[in-house]
This record gives sequence, C-alpha cells and structure tokens, in this order.
Amino acid sequence: MARVEPQSPVYTGDTVTLTCELQHSPTGWKFLWYKNPQLNHLTGVDENTNTVSITASIRETERPKAKLKVQPAEHVFIRERVTLTCDIDGGGVWSYEWFKDNKPLSEAGRRKEYELSNVGQSDGGVYSCKGTQSTQPRYSETSNAVTLTVSETPKPKLISGLKGAALSGSSVVLECRLDVSAGWKFYWFKHRRIPQNEIKTDTQSYTIRSVNVSDEESPKPVVSIKPDEVVFKGEAVTLRCDIQSGGATEWKYSWFKNNQPSSTYTTTQEYRISSVTESDSGKYTCRGERNSDFQSSETSDAVTLTVSERPKAKVKVQPAERVFIRERVTLTCDINGGGVWSYEWLKDNKPLSEAERRKEYELSNVGQSDGGVYSCKGTQSTQPRYSETSNAVTLTVSETPKPKLSSSLKGAALSGNSVVLECRLDVSAGWKFYWSKHRQIPQNEIKTDTQSYTIRSVSLSDEESPKPVVSIKPNKVVFKGEAVTLRCDIQSGGATEWKYSWFKNNQPSSTYTTTQEYRISSVTESDSGKYTCRGERNSDSQSSETSDAVTLTVSGESLGLFSLILCNNRVSCNKSRNPVLFRLSHNFINTCCKYFTFSGTSPPASLIISPSRTQHFNKQTLSLSCEGQSDSTGWRLMRYTASGKVSDCSSDWRSVTGSTCNISSLSTSHTGVYWCQSESGGRSSPVNITVHNGDVILESPVHPVTDGDPLTLRCLYRSTKPSDLTAHFYRDGSLLGTQTAGEMTISTVSKSAEGLYHCKHAEKGESAKSWISVTGLPDSEDPLSVFSLLSSLLAVSPYVLSSIILGVKCYRARGADLKKDTGTSDGYLINRPSLCRLVIILDETKNCCIVCKLQDFEGGGPQSWVVALVQVKGVVVVVMNDVFLVVVVNVLIVIIHCGQTQERPKAKVKVQPAERVFIRERVTLTCDIDGGGVWSYEWLKDNKPLSEAERRKEYELSDVGQSDGGVYSCKGTQSTQPRYSETSDAVTLTVSETPKPKLISGLKGAALSGSSVVLECRLDVSAGWKFYWFKHRQIPQNEIKTDTQSYTIRSVNVSDEESPKPVVSIKPDEVVFKGEAVTLRCDIQSGGATEWKYSWFKNNQPSSTYTTTQEYRISSVTESDGGKYTCRGERTSDSQSSKTSDAVTLTVSGAAQAVLSASLQSWLTEGDSVTLSCEVRHSSTGWTFSWYRDNEEILSDSRRGAGGFYTLSPAALNHSGVYECRAKRGEPAFNTHNSNTQPLWITGTSPPASLIISPSRTQQFSKQTLSLSCEGQSDSTGWRVRRYTVSGKVSDCSSDWRSVTGSTCNISSLSTSHTGVYWCQSESGGRSSPVNITVHTLRVAYLNIETLPVTDGDVILESPVHPVTDGDPLTLRCLYRSTKPSDLTAHFYRDGSLLGTQTAGQMSISTVSKSAEGLYHCKHAEDGESVKSWISVRFSGPRSSHGTAGLVLGLSLTLLLILVLSLFWCCKKKK
Repeated sequence: MARVEPQSPVYTGDTVTLTCELQHSPTGWKFLWYKNPQLNHLTGVDENTNTVSITASIRETERPKAKLKVQPAEHVFIRERVTLTCDIDGGGVWSYEWFKDNKPLSEAGRRKEYELSNVGQSDGGVYSCKGTQSTQPRYSETSNAVTLTVSETPKPKLISGLKGAALSGSSVVLECRLDVSAGWKFYWFKHRRIPQNEIKTDTQSYTIRSVNVSDEESPKPVVSIKPDEVVFKGEAVTLRCDIQSGGATEWKYSWFKNNQPSSTYTTTQEYRISSVTESDSGKYTCRGERNSDFQSSETSDAVTLTVSERPKAKVKVQPAERVFIRERVTLTCDINGGGVWSYEWLKDNKPLSEAERRKEYELSNVGQSDGGVYSCKGTQSTQPRYSETSNAVTLTVSETPKPKLSSSLKGAALSGNSVVLECRLDVSAGWKFYWSKHRQIPQNEIKTDTQSYTIRSVSLSDEESPKPVVSIKPNKVVFKGEAVTLRCDIQSGGATEWKYSWFKNNQPSSTYTTTQEYRISSVTESDSGKYTCRGERNSDSQSSETSDAVTLTVSGESLGLFSLILCNNRVSCNKSRNPVLFRLSHNFINTCCKYFTFSGTSPPASLIISPSRTQHFNKQTLSLSCEGQSDSTGWRLMRYTASGKVSDCSSDWRSVTGSTCNISSLSTSHTGVYWCQSESGGRSSPVNITVHNGDVILESPVHPVTDGDPLTLRCLYRSTKPSDLTAHFYRDGSLLGTQTAGEMTISTVSKSAEGLYHCKHAEKGESAKSWISVTGLPDSEDPLSVFSLLSSLLAVSPYVLSSIILGVKCYRARGADLKKDTGTSDGYLINRPSLCRLVIILDETKNCCIVCKLQDFEGGGPQSWVVALVQVKGVVVVVMNDVFLVVVVNVLIVIIHCGQTQERPKAKVKVQPAERVFIRERVTLTCDIDGGGVWSYEWLKDNKPLSEAERRKEYELSDVGQSDGGVYSCKGTQSTQPRYSETSDAVTLTVSETPKPKLISGLKGAALSGSSVVLECRLDVSAGWKFYWFKHRQIPQNEIKTDTQSYTIRSVNVSDEESPKPVVSIKPDEVVFKGEAVTLRCDIQSGGATEWKYSWFKNNQPSSTYTTTQEYRISSVTESDGGKYTCRGERTSDSQSSKTSDAVTLTVSGAAQAVLSASLQSWLTEGDSVTLSCEVRHSSTGWTFSWYRDNEEILSDSRRGAGGFYTLSPAALNHSGVYECRAKRGEPAFNTHNSNTQPLWITGTSPPASLIISPSRTQQFSKQTLSLSCEGQSDSTGWRVRRYTVSGKVSDCSSDWRSVTGSTCNISSLSTSHTGVYWCQSESGGRSSPVNITVHTLRVAYLNIETLPVTDGDVILESPVHPVTDGDPLTLRCLYRSTKPSDLTAHFYRDGSLLGTQTAGQMSISTVSKSAEGLYHCKHAEDGESVKSWISVRFSGPRSSHGTAGLVLGLSLTLLLILVLSLFWCCKKKK
C-alpha cells in the first residue's frame, strides 16, 4: 500500500514523501519505484527503504502569479493620488509583500492596496509584489514589475473662441489645451475652483451657450405694478421696468404679456393701462436693449396682474319699487362674492343713519315721505375692501289706487255660459287680485295673479238658460236603410232665433248642420249612437244647455219583435226599456247555438256521480251511474263535450258495467254535459262536469238546489292542504266572502242565488267556474182558462202567422238535413251548430224568440231557423223549426203565453227635493214613462187636470206655497203603439212653514285663533236637509254647504283675543355637534301673564321625550336628534291652544372639527408677520379658542387667540414649531377635536447656533449616511438635534433614530422616514434656524403583469442648506444616485416654471433677491426629476424694528402731550 505526504495538491518545486507500507513486517524487502502508467522505473532510489523523497513533478499545478495594477495610470503627476493594487487569482487568504526597485517596501505593510495620497517625484520607481498564506500554495509568484513615473503637473492653456469680452446671453466656445497623452477629463469652473460647482467634460472644448458673466454683468430687470398686483376692473394700472444695475446707460424697453409681445407697443420704462379690463390679466415681463451697443438685458421675472370685477351692490325692493301708503316695504342690499360686509345706505345721495349698516332696511308702514332714491354699498376688512355703489332705485309711494270692474258681456249672462270679468288697475304689474260677490269677506275671496277672472258657468241670471230636448222619428230603434229625422226643441227659448249644434257620442256630428232638424236619409249601423244638441243664441252668441242624450239604434235587418234569451245552460225571458242590438262573442254564440239543456223537476232517472261534485282534478277517477229508473237495463250514459259530438260511454270513453261508467284517469277532454238516457227517449237532468288542470277546484252540489235549502261550498286542493286554508268565494265574478276554514255556507238560497261560482286561494290559485241552479217549489197556479187562451190567441195572431210562415219555410229548406234527437216535453237539444250565427234583439214586449241564421249544408244561402222557448208553470218548452208541424200545439202555447205577458207602460211621478217641502222652496215634479217613443204628458192634481203644467214632462213650482200642496199624478199619450200609458200612482206633496234652526257651539266661551270649534245647526224635522253656514251676514256665494247638522271650524282665525304664536330658539346654535348639550325654548311672545302648558314637536310628530315645560333640553345630542322643531302652548285656564310656532331646524353633525390655516406659507424669515386662523367647520357661533405649539398650550398668547385668530408679529426664531388649535363653547364646556397641525418654521438672522449637515445639502439619497451637528453655540453640551417628520411627532436624535456623539447625530442608512424639518435646540429653549431635509428613495412600480420596473428617485437637487443672503449668488446642481449620465443636460424649475436648461447640469443665479424665494427642483431627461426644496432669501442686514418702535413711541408721546394740554385748556376755560 502506497501513501503520499502531503495529501493536498503540490506545485512544481515542492517536496513530496512517498511511503510503501506492508501489512506484515517490512524486513528484508527491496522497494522498486515506478512513474506513470508505463511503469518507468525510478533510478537513483535506495531500494532498501520503503520511503523516498522527491521534488514534485508527479502532479504539477501552476502556482498563482501576482498582478500589479496602478490607478489612475502608470504615468502620474505630482500631488495626484495613486493606488497600487496587488491581485492574486484563486482562493485563499493572502498576505502581501511589496517591492520597489527590487527592495522590500516596508511602509506598504502587508496590505493588498498601497496608496500614495500625495505623490511626489521620489515615489517614482519599479514596483512589484507577491503573496504568502498559511495553506497550500504557501506563496505566489512575484508579479511583473510596473514602472511608476511621476512628473511635474502639466498646466493647461485656456483659449476662448471670442476675441473680446461677451455680454451675458452670448455664446462662446472655450478650449482647454493640454499637450500630454490622451484620457484626460476636463473640469470647468468660474472665478474659483469649487468641486461641487465644477463642470466635467471628456473633451478639451466647452461651449457656453449663453454667457451670463462678462466685464459688465448683464442686468436683470424687475417689474413692479402700482397700485397692486390684484386690481379691479376700471382701475388705472402702471407697470414699471427697473434695470437695477444698469448704471446710467439709457435703455429701450420691450414689454411682454404671457411670453408674447404686448399688444400695445411701447418702448418706455413705464407701461400704463388707464382702465383695466379682465382681458388685461396675465403674466407681465420686460427686457431692456442698450442703446449704445444693442445688447439686451435678461428678461425679468414674471409678475402676475389679476383683474377682477369689483363686486357691485344691488338694491332689491319688495314688494315693488312703486308702492302705496301703509304698505310694508323691505329694501335689501345684495353683494355677490364672499366676505363679511358692512352696509351703507343712502337716500337721495345722503347717508341713511337709521339703516344702521344693516343688509335689510324695512319700512313697516310706508308713507309718502319715505319715497326717494335709494342706493347702498358695502365695506369689509379684507380685499376687496369696498364694493361699487349700487344703481339707484327710486321708491315711489302713492295713494292706494281704486280698481275698475268690467265684464266681457254687454248684457245679462245665461246660466251655464262663460263670462270674463276684468279688474282694471292702471298701475305697475305684480298685483294679486281678490274677487268677492256682494260683500268683501277675506275667507270667501278668490285670488288670481292676473286682472281677469273667468266664471266658467254662470249659475244665476235674469233669464234661466234653456235646455233642449232631442226627439227621433220614426223611432229610436230603426233598421238599416230607413230615413231618420232628429229634432232639437228648445222648449223655453221664447221667440228667439237659435243656431243649432249636433253631437254624436259627445263629438261634433260628422255632417255639419246648424238647422233645428238633422236628417239621415238612409241609416247604416255606423249611425247608431247617443245624440245631443245645443243652441247658440244669434243675438249675443250665448249658449243653451246641452240636451240629454237620446240613443239611436240601427239593426242589420227587420226581424219582428224578439227578446233576449240569456244562455248559460238556462233560459229566461227578459224585458228591456229600449231596443238594443247585441253583437255576441263567438264563444257565446256557439254556446247558445250548440245546445240548450233544461233540468226537470221530476226526471225519470238520476245521474249519480262519485266523487259527488261537478269539478274534478285531472288524472283522478270518476264513476257515473243511472239510478232510480224503473228499467235500469234500458238506460245508458250520454255526454256532449267541446268536440261537438254526442256519444255514450260504451262508444269511446271508458269501461261500462251495467248503467255505470268508470273513467280511470280524467283529462280536460272529459269536460262536458252528462245525462242518463233510456231507449225510449227518457232523460235524466243533465250535469255539467269540469276537469281542471289546476291545483284548486270548487266542491258544489251536482244537482240544482231547492229554494229555501242551505248551500255549502268548499275549496279542495290537489295535493296536501296549505297551512293557511283561507279562501275567497265568488259569484258571477263578485266576491261573496272570505272564509279562513276554506268552506262557505249559505243558510237559505233563493232564485237570486243562481250564478257562476268559483273559489280562490292566495297561493294555490283559483278553481274553474260552475253554474249552480235553484229550483222552486211545485207551482200551485191554476191552469190557463179557455177564455184567456182564446183571447191571447186573438191578440197575438200576427205572431202565430209569422211563426207558421217562418217555420214552414225553414222546415222545407232544412227538413231533410236537420237531425232531431227524440226528447221529452222537458227539453230538446239543438244539433248541428257549427254553421250557426246568432242575432238577438230586445224590444218593449216580452215575447220569447231567438233567430239563428244557419248556412245551408249544401252550401246554399242562409236560412231562418226559429226556436221559441218559454217557461210555463216551471216547465221549459223548446220548439224547433224542424218539428214545428209535430208540436204545433206547443208553439201556440208559447206564442199565446208571450202575448199574454205584454204590459202597457206605466207612468211614475218623481218629486224633487222631497214630497214634504217648505214654503218658498223650489219643487220639481217629473213624469217618467219607461220605453221608447215621444210622449205628451197630462198632469192631475187632486184628480183634476192641471192646465198650467202645459203637457210638459216636468212641472216646476219655483216658489211653493201651502196652496200647492195636494195629490199629484200623471200619464202619457203618443201617436204610436202603445198610444197611452197607465196613470201613475198618486204622490202627495205636503207644504209646511219653514222651520227655524237653532245654532249651538261646542265651546262655552270665545275661541282663540287656531283652535277648533264644532257648530251644530239643530232642526227638529225630517232628514234630507243640506245646511248652509255663513259668518256675520248671509251671502249665497260665501256660504259653506254640509250634508249634516254639524260644521267644524278646524282653525279659528278671528276672536276677541288673537291666538298668540310661539317662537322657538335654540342654544348654543341651530348647528351643533354630536355630544353637545342643546336647549330649545318656546317663547309665547304676546301671551301675557297667562300660564301655558307646552307641547313639543319634531318633524311634525310629537317629541319622543315627553315634556310640558317651556324649555326642552337634550343633554347629549346625536344625529338622530336633528330635525325641524316646533312648539305649541295650551292655556291651562281653558285648554285652548296657541298657534304652532314656525319650524326651527336643528342640525347635528358627526364631530366638531377645528380647522387651522395660516395667512402665509410655512417657511418664514424672522421679522415676518403671520396670522393663524382657527374656525369650526360648519359652525361660527359662540366658540372660544385655545392655541397650542408643540403640544403645549401657549398661555402667554391665549388672550390674543380667543377670537379665532393668533398673530405672530414680528415672528421670532423661538416661534418655530407645530401649531394646533381647539374650540369650546357651552356649559358644561363642549370641546372640538384638535385641529389639523400647521408647522411654522422661522429662519433667524443671527441664530445662537447652527445646524451643520454633512453632506451639506437639503436633499439626500436613501441608504446613504448623514451627519447632523450643532455648532457655534457657547455651550455645546446643552444642545441636541431635534426633528419633525410626516408622522406628526417631534423627537430628538437620542430617542429613536440613530447614534449620538455629543451634539452630533449620525444616521447610517437614510430612508424616506427621515424626511422632515431638523433643528438644534438647547435646554433653555434656544433654537437654530430649521432645515428641511428630504430623502429621495428608489421606487419600483410594476405595470400591469409585466415585470417592467419604472424607477424614480435617481436625481436630487443640490441647493444651500441655509437661507441665501439677498445679493449673493445661488448655485443649483443636479446630482445622480449612481454614475453620471453621458448627457448632463438638466432643466431647473422654480414654483413649477422653467428657469433654464444647463448642459453641465449646474445652474447659477448671480444675484438673488427676495423674489427668488420658492420651491426649486431639477429634471433630467433620462434619470427623472428631483423632489422640490424651498429656498429662502434673507436680507443682508437686520430689520429696523427698533426704528419703527421708536417712531411709534414718539408719535404716542406727542399725542399724549396734545391731549394733556387740551384738558388743561378746557379746565382753565371753565374756571
């Protein structure tokens, strides 16, 4: 086994020991050594030992070699800084040896770098180095030698491209020639080399684009504006261009507005605008051109001229500028714009002292002496300090004018006509007009805004407006093609000539005519309608009333006399007063023409249904059977469904067992009429069965209910019953009732209970409708006598003849085609209905016939099919044309019976207003006769003809007396059938003395205004009276009408004692904040000494906190307490109420917040004046204020701040700090939250200490170091560095930011949290001037989802830490976070406006003034822009505050001396 020492890699020249070990004793062995796989034998090795030492050549590794680097170059110049670096590739920790001229260089130590900070010629030589370490390889190879050559520093030569001096603004190229090797960077500076002000270039040339320094400095003008930079329209303004350092040179001036040459050309130093307008506003600059050599000065800084409208006062007069004696006049002075104004009033150009500088001046009882010319203006303490005087307003006071009333009519107006009244008043507009009748009573007046008042329909006049009557000939019911004449009779129109207007269905007639008769030569159905007429008097164009409507009915063809058969599985005869044509729906026609089914009173068999009800759910089972018949085998189940077919059970519906039919699963197709029918033609009563798809059906009796029996209805549900069983039951669509149990019982039914019934559930829906019939008890009337039968036959012989003719005709036409079902006397079924069209006409008679028009089955023309139906002794008889000859006897019975039922119309007397009346009432008796025709009326009194009624329909007694009492009746006659009516029943008219009512009041004494009182007009006579109420005197048009004896005056407005009106006040204010205590007080101003009980209301509702006291206190308001509050008093003596006060709105805001603001920006110079203003947002009443600086109350200045303002004048260094304010009011005191903070930083002219910052600039990069120290103070131990940051806290260095050494604070790694204001402060309160330090950080943002960084914060502005002295230069420089960009061009800005662009990234302002103060920043096109820093400018010398104080003291002493001498002189004179 071979072993090698060392085990680590070896390098050429190292010694290696190889040992060949044997497991057993090595004695006696010879050892042979071989190298490489080829087994080359090693010679010269002792074969008797197992150990051999060799020089490394087995595994050769290159030894690392040191490399020497020289910075900045191997050829340097005296006083340069040279750094030599020894680099050794590979790992390990090396110790370095340096050699100069092959001799060890002990002063280099064993460092990797050897620095010559101030190289001299003695430092020149040949340098080399190597390295050693404790591990392999233990040393490196020595580096190649490097020769360092040190020469004298070369001196460059500056050459200008100009031959002579250049003025500022000119361009010049400078060249820095250096006759040495390349690779130099060139630094350019002016006057004195200051590194931070140098400009670096890579070439020998430097171009100054615009020279700003020469033998004669290029002056910069300053623009000033008089009287001020903010002026008002119309003022004269002078702008002056002062070239401050221009010497005695004469200049020519150029003026610019908004960077454009001024529109008014001038070359003078002053630019005057005699009367400015708003268009003159803008930024003004100027520039001078020297007359001697035409070189220009710089352009001045811009000065902004602002022109605004001076607010102008405006006088408003209410109600008008022309008023009348004793009116109330209010003059208001309005000034637009903000501010708190004090007002001055003038009358006839003389001050109006009694107006007392108020905004409103009120004349409560104006007289002629108050007339005059009024104007006003306003003054205030801030700009604008005064307004323009308003335009003059002339107030004219005249005697009250008297209006003149005129009418649009020349004579009397008829009732119902319109009249326009005009109240002429030859004065100015703006009047409201009050109209009264007979006498002026305010509560009955009518108010209008115009001079005219229209009475739409006159109700009283000397001549009553007549009413026309329309008559129609030959009849109101006519047939198509007939000639019809309508006549308009104005019965009481006298001999006056009229012009007539005709209307159909309330629209003017399409055929224009103005004649009394309106004739239609051949009527059509479209002429049907309601006709009215109206007359217009030719003499004065006044109109009569419109007549009552008369209906003209035009039928399609003449069918004789027929009446309506109502068809809902039943038949009845109806009587109608007027003939009417019915156009029935398709469904109704089909129903009537398809089948008539009639229930018998004693059918030979009964249809039994299980379940026993007429309505069923689909998919359920149904069993139908015929029972009670003598021969059950001959009976079968029949039905008629919507398919139009009659079928039996065995044919197609379901299984049959005997006379029982079973339907296993019902569907809607099973809906229909079912009955039992025998082989001999016997029938049961039919049953209508309905199958419903819905969730609700109605359970009702299957067979008709007997008159007098109970009827039970029930709502059934398809699945489970609903939790709420409440159901609504209906008959013929009208609600019968609502039952919570879902079941309704009618205890006793009558014929009137027949109808279509259904039920409805709120959630499940509603059932279908089922017809329920009611049958009467057996008829006990005697049979018809032979005499009555014969007499009836004679009376109706025309009908018999017509029926026979029609029947035979129909029989012949249809006998072979119509199929008849054999029936009984109880009923027949009309078959084959599909081609049926039903026409029904009503007339005055009671005959009972239908005409169905049927299309012939072979396609021929329409044929008439007469069906006569009537109920005789409770049995319905049906006769059809195809069986007319078979049952002619029944036809005769039907026609005879219908003929018997024809009745003569009977007159009826109506009395208005009642049959018992009183003397002097107006009574109208009307004779009404049902049915058509034009009647002439006969009146009887006490059974004697009443000639004065003049055969009129209405008989009027305009002023009834006791002699008019009696028994009245009437009857009618006409020229057509029937020629006379029956005489009316007698009506007794009773005339009594007029009763006298008794007026009773609900109050025992006088009522206060606003209170309620109930009056009762007692009249111990019959009911039906209307009551008229009036005040003081009865005037009809002012009366109030009621239908009851009582009249309530809701709010009395007149009494012996006027009802007082309270006034609500709120303390501390109407706008308060959550948590404040609020007191509302109800003052009844004119209530006298009366004691009151108070009621409080919020938003017109009684207050939730009950109280009857005068004051209503809320100890801690919330937002819910906000609202409109009113109060009312109730007098304890008689419980009468005052009026309700006007509403006062209490507004509760969430929190009281004080707001602090300053009149100037936060950075001030010692000696400046600044005012802090503290106000409470949304409130301005009753507050006192406290002031705080750095969280400590300012006790010495608290009195000055009590009014909401705190002034520092002059501001001193120790006034620097962070200010806050707070307000309070009320008892107990309610405090607002502390206000926002307002820092004030005052820069001192001679502070006791200075804050030194390193690096010395106000902007710093993040992650860099910063050192702050206090210097210059007499006692440095008592000073510490403090700061105020965006966190809102003041802290010192030792508290939390970084390490402290004495009065020096070190921050090792800056961040944006270090941005803030820093200063030095002693234990005694002394301060340095503050410094605003901004830390600019690297910000990385990501756009959308892409990883594209947007960086900012690579640029800062280097500017002075402390204020610049007026007249000194100011240098600004753009600094960059990492390497400088290749293009150093930077843009410099002040207050957002570009100052200039510098290619070297540095800008100098040769001489600063106070106007140079502002926020500065710089911007680089690629690296971004810096943040903004404030630069202050202070005056070179201290301000003369002592001189000012001395002047004030001198003036004060002088005034005091004058005052003493005056008093002395007065005293001496009295003696």
